[in-house]
Amino acid sequence: WTNRATQSSYWRPVTGSADAPGRRRFPGKDAVVGWLSDLGERSAEDRIEVLRSSIDGSTIWAERVDSHLIDGQWHGIPVMGVIELNADQKVVLMRDYFDPALAL
Repeated sequence: WTNRATQSSYWRPVTGSADAPGRRRFPGKDAVVGWLSDLGERSAEDRIEVLRSSIDGSTIWAERVDSHLIDGQWHGIPVMGVIELNADQKVVLMRDYFDPALAL
């Protein structure tokens, strides 16, 4: 597994979600940036609740719920985040995984 996981040809970028009725699509980087910008403008307050976390060397995993106050109601999105640090403890890579069907 280790050899396959480190080969860039083994992985491909995700540019959208599976077709399903009612599922929100994010076809590429511009769509994701646009959605995040819109969410930031609509949200009066944001909270992050870390449910579980783990550290292995320079990699941090965090299972969390990102909540946003929109029109007086809280909306939570379950997220799995991965952060990788360099030798100076600076973030060099950050990834968040969530179900687009739950996106606001």
